[in-house]
Amino acid sequence: MGRLTGNRAWCDDAVSIVLTMTSPLFDPTKGLYLHGWDASDPSAPRFYWGRATGWTVLAMCDLLDVLP
Repeated sequence: MGRLTGNRAWCDDAVSIVLTMTSPLFDPTKGLYLHGWDASDPSAPRFYWGRATGWTVLAMCDLLDVLP
């Protein structure tokens, strides 16, 4: 929408979403994204999922292509 409308707020929102989801889902020690997380249970098991990492990185690359 940011690219279509020229409204930078859409771009800022997309970047904010990426940064917000990266915090709980990315494990920097393994370099992988988690399949999901349970914010109400920090002791819940952490499952790594290769496709999650691939799709997440692909989506971030797509976002970089359209950011001003």
